[in-house]
Amino acid sequence: MAIESQETTGVTGGEMPKAARAKPVKVLPTERLGFEKQLGVLRGYAAASGAERKAVSNKDVGAIVQIHENTVSICNPFFQDLGLLIKEGMKNRPSDEVADYAQAFEWDSEKAASKLAGVFRKSWFGAALIPKLTFRPLSKDEATTFLANEAKAPKEYKANLEIVLEYLRAAGVINSDGSTVTIGPNAKEPNENGGGQGNRPIDGTVAPNAGAGGMQATPVTPEQAPRMEPLIRGLIEKLPDTGSVWDLADRAKWLNAAASNFDLMYKTSENAGITLTLEASTLSIKKGAQQ
Repeated sequence: MAIESQETTGVTGGEMPKAARAKPVKVLPTERLGFEKQLGVLRGYAAASGAERKAVSNKDVGAIVQIHENTVSICNPFFQDLGLLIKEGMKNRPSDEVADYAQAFEWDSEKAASKLAGVFRKSWFGAALIPKLTFRPLSKDEATTFLANEAKAPKEYKANLEIVLEYLRAAGVINSDGSTVTIGPNAKEPNENGGGQGNRPIDGTVAPNAGAGGMQATPVTPEQAPRMEPLIRGLIEKLPDTGSVWDLADRAKWLNAAASNFDLMYKTSENAGITLTLEASTLSIKKGAQQ
């Protein structure tokens, strides 16, 4: 959901027109309410909604978390953009993930936000940051700046972007010690049915079937089609346009990032890794770790 830039206001008399204030192209969490209280609002929606999962008003939620309904409302755009809240008229209905989070919070408040990890992996900020972190750790300032570039957010939105990192940290998508950001245990989507991904297609359109006639493409319904892994999508999005110049050094960097992602996503029965070498105009990949 894009946020429109504020238009220049009209002027009267000899006043000079005010310059339009640039706003991010991505929806960011509010900085006017603390992070923990924002999570409290999310749980408040689950509590007010009840077992029947009905849509509830800002006033309903505010009465539970004991804050003004207007304060509840400033949290809504970010939650709606992520799909954590489904807007129904003047009310909002919490998603299944919110209900799962609220229930888990009763048993383990510190780990409960991991129930939201799937939503954050699919978010614009998760899909943008995870591939970066699989390549190398980032300083907090680097991570914030990278997200600012993705959202085209001016400097005054730094606090909002830092709250984005807080959401990712709470869900276990990233780790952060306050100065350094690294990949978290929940950055990887769990394998379906407890097993490997096998021949699962990354585009979610066909499922290869091994048989007597070899590999056959079997159509699957949209409900059956798996979503492309954020790590793979991030790699594909970094590929240059077909026919453009792509220097070998840049290709090597991309392949190194791909290798790091594959190490995170897949298991191997071999201990040896791979080595990418660039000599003159030859880029080669060899089995075995570099000596």
